[in-house]
Amino acid sequence: MTDPATAPPPAAPPAGRAAAERLFRSVRPELEDRFRELAGRDGKPAGLRWAKCEFAGEPTFVPTPTGRLDALLAVTIHFEPIPGGGMEEVAAARLPRSAVALFHHRPPPRWAFWSAGAWGTGGRVLFNHTPDTAAERIAEGL
Repeated sequence: MTDPATAPPPAAPPAGRAAAERLFRSVRPELEDRFRELAGRDGKPAGLRWAKCEFAGEPTFVPTPTGRLDALLAVTIHFEPIPGGGMEEVAAARLPRSAVALFHHRPPPRWAFWSAGAWGTGGRVLFNHTPDTAAERIAEGL
């Protein structure tokens, strides 16, 4: 018997996925703000401070092997060296970096048939990826 507390969330049915995608688009500005807040204070890469994070394009939605739905957005991140962090003289430290911002959908409880669930982010950044390459890695169980 599977423990409900550790069981993966049920896969979203097609109608549920469409509702989740609509919900993402409607709350995207708030999710982008939350992402900037969390990812910018992560301290990565070392010696650099996030100066700006620009989102671009439409989201790529990908189901994970556990059945969760993720959304991927292309981002360009601009950094500035932290004084005393050892990166002040590194020219590449100021170059914008392309990456992917990761968002997760939490489906509603079974009894909340009217709900589309909720979207969130932990501020995870996938550097050196595009949304397409990140989707491939997530589908493989990244």
